[in-house]
Amino acid sequence: MEAVCKSSIAFSIVRNLCLKMDLPELPPRMFTLGEEPDAIRSISYHSDDTKLFKALCDCLTADEYEDLKASKLGVFIKFKELDFGWTSRLVHFLLCFQLDIKKKFELWSLVVSQPVRFSLIEFEHLTGLNCDYIKDLENPRCEVTSEMAAFWEKMRVDIDTGPSIEQITEAFYNCDEWSPDDRMRLGYLAIYAGYIEGKKFSSATSASLARLVMDLENFENYPWGRVAFKVLMDSLKAKDLTQTGYTVDGFIQVLQVWAYYAMPQLGANYGSPIPNRPSPLLLAYKGGKRQRKSFKAAINKQELKLLADRMVAVEKKVGITNRGGSSDDHQLTTTSNPPKPADEPGSESVNGAKAGQKEAKEPSLTTEPSSSRELCLVSPADDLPSDDPSLLILDKQVPTASDLLVEEARRQTKKETALVNLRKKKVRKEACSHTANSF
Repeated sequence: MEAVCKSSIAFSIVRNLCLKMDLPELPPRMFTLGEEPDAIRSISYHSDDTKLFKALCDCLTADEYEDLKASKLGVFIKFKELDFGWTSRLVHFLLCFQLDIKKKFELWSLVVSQPVRFSLIEFEHLTGLNCDYIKDLENPRCEVTSEMAAFWEKMRVDIDTGPSIEQITEAFYNCDEWSPDDRMRLGYLAIYAGYIEGKKFSSATSASLARLVMDLENFENYPWGRVAFKVLMDSLKAKDLTQTGYTVDGFIQVLQVWAYYAMPQLGANYGSPIPNRPSPLLLAYKGGKRQRKSFKAAINKQELKLLADRMVAVEKKVGITNRGGSSDDHQLTTTSNPPKPADEPGSESVNGAKAGQKEAKEPSLTTEPSSSRELCLVSPADDLPSDDPSLLILDKQVPTASDLLVEEARRQTKKETALVNLRKKKVRKEACSHTANSF
């Protein structure tokens, strides 16, 4: 009993000192801790269409299929071959653990007691796709030629629109007598419609982007990673996570792989890691097929495991050390200067330059100049191999006000405000009494 009391006193000392320190605070959570919406229905998505991929395999020759897989967009074909197990619950909980930030093209989730970022940088590391900046990313200039019109007619698609997944699937079964180039074009369009845009099977794709396929080399080298990332983030940011079910456009499976790298222990236990870690990193896990685990509980379990480490870091920062060899006895020593508050994490814009590089001068709705390196609060995980995604996690040596500390600070502020108001009221009452007596 005495040991429990001493531990409680020690925790109170740490908590009160943390409140008094000039600690950097994170943006608020999107949902209150413990009140995140449950995953009632699985997240729906349109990417990785089974019928489309079957048509591609049935109608392309073995050589054509291998050429497509060896191309710069072949990572999607390889991903399909993994038979990746989609785990909707895990992705849903990650989305619900988000911090409420203003960046359009960043997602920060508070997992394992630390904020983890998903941005264009992480997307590029995971997929290996070309994410370079290009002017007019979503509206490239492409002249309509007679050759293009003839190819669109073969696909039975209006020249003013891009082909849908449904139209491309049907075209595969009518392409036996097409030229090798046209068959390769159809294969590229299948990847574009089925994975990069990943919209409803009957929805038309962007005509200006689809037209790039007439130049096979130009199409392969286009920054499709940047396009895919923007499609995904635009869809995610528009979703109401409190709904019982919702549908996400784009390649949402990448978020599940990102979760495995953000939480290595969870990835090792539930992600079915592939030996020797293939490259790119998107291909390093087979996912959680046929698993119905409580991922929220698994994530919370990892949080509990790291709470002790976080408390040790805070204790060192405020100068609490063990005395007399007993973990229950603490004493205060000199403290180091606390870190200065940091601003909200920066990001790399989608239609802008990369972090730390010169931004595009042309105004754009999707340009958000910022730098992920200007924030001293976050630091890359140095213990990870160089080919790991640049997941930015909070430095464990920098204490951060937790939800408990923030709530305690608010309570103290309200208490102090109430006392100030009470004193003012008392002074006014005494002044009125003195005035009445003078008359």
